[in-house]
Amino acid sequence: MAQEKFYSQELRLTYEKFEETIRKWDDFISIMFGAPFAGHISRPLSELTQYLWKSLQTESSKIKVLFEEFLAPLQIEAYKEAYASPEKLLKSDLFVHEAIEPYKALKLIDKPAQLDLIKQGFLEEASKVYEQALALERKEREKEKKLKIGKGGRPITQKKDIAQGVRRRIYKHDNYECVYCGVTIIPDYELSASESPNRQNAGSIDHMVPGNNDFENLVTACQSCNSAKSNRTPEEAGLVPKYGRFSSQKK
Repeated sequence: MAQEKFYSQELRLTYEKFEETIRKWDDFISIMFGAPFAGHISRPLSELTQYLWKSLQTESSKIKVLFEEFLAPLQIEAYKEAYASPEKLLKSDLFVHEAIEPYKALKLIDKPAQLDLIKQGFLEEASKVYEQALALERKEREKEKKLKIGKGGRPITQKKDIAQGVRRRIYKHDNYECVYCGVTIIPDYELSASESPNRQNAGSIDHMVPGNNDFENLVTACQSCNSAKSNRTPEEAGLVPKYGRFSSQKK
């Protein structure tokens, strides 16, 4: 499977453990039904895994716990016994995962039918775990994305400090002019903390859409226009930026 990038080392190890479980199931199938049946678990899961796992790259401990509950259907000692006798493997007390239980009573007669049962049970359980994890992950993302709701149901995200290097680029791009009224501003980094709020031509960086720190969303504004706009979009505040949206103009 293609190498994935993870937000945390812990999550990467959890995912690797999940992949190891899939390989163990393939080993189990191979032992029970012969080498030609190897891969009947991993192949159907590969596309599902690669598609869904991209949405699970989060540090959520709840998701990690969900996956850990599903990991390790067999203990390694069971494999040692299995190579001596598949029948002995089925009867072994070393089968520790509840998903194995329905297959212990099966007799090795109709291999394709048994294989379908095992594969179906595994895929159903894997899908259930994925769905639970996805639901938790979506909930966590919604909490982070929508901290509060503004007028008209517009999500307002939390503001973060803007690096001075970025502020300089914004001021320079806008020619040190307020994009709303056109007044020439003095960059905030050239004013003292006590002086800046008291000067109408003191520069500030405004979020056209409140809360979004993407470069295309940041513009130069004087203190007066920024205060008048407040936590609203230009349209809501009745202000018209002279360049419109900036996504195609900032370099």
